[in-house]
Amino acid sequence: MDQNMSAALVVAAATIAAALIGLFAYRKWGRRDSASTAGAAPVVRVARGDRVVPPRRIRGDAVAVTERVAAGDYSEFDWDGRIVRVVVKDIGERRIVPESPDVPYQSVGATIHMDTGGGLVYGGPSCIHAGVNEYFVPEAGSRQEEPASVYYFHTLYGSFVFFRLIVDHVNLQAREVTLKVFFGSNRSIEDLSLAE
Repeated sequence: MDQNMSAALVVAAATIAAALIGLFAYRKWGRRDSASTAGAAPVVRVARGDRVVPPRRIRGDAVAVTERVAAGDYSEFDWDGRIVRVVVKDIGERRIVPESPDVPYQSVGATIHMDTGGGLVYGGPSCIHAGVNEYFVPEAGSRQEEPASVYYFHTLYGSFVFFRLIVDHVNLQAREVTLKVFFGSNRSIEDLSLAE
């Protein structure tokens, strides 16, 4: 084996080793202690600039969280072992064209990207779809919340999980939004089949 081939093999082996170490480190620390938390209470983590604020524990099957997040930052929740990350990408104003009979209106709001650990997020009719799991969410204000919500839910074998987020307030000067997030789950739903 010539010297060039030996050097290429050493570089390839070092690259593979670095990738495996990086994968191990991500699995161990990249999800910030989210592994093996099934059944644990939801935990929230919030980015503030370049640092991550320690988690705030939230308990219960129905949990409402009010969180202020600046543009460019995120809140991350550990909810029954599922990581939900809410990124506030931008804050601004857009023209909202809701379903009839409402008339179009201008609204401040935030472009929000959600990472649910694999599930798709949907937006109400007043939200503007910006990409996969990404919406411009107008400030709900005194309007009905459902049209200005992003949400997902899942039912499977006697269980139900539900997530909903609204932009409650926009502070344009501080470039931050107040989010209201709701988590709900019921793991013991009785399955009633129709009798023949």
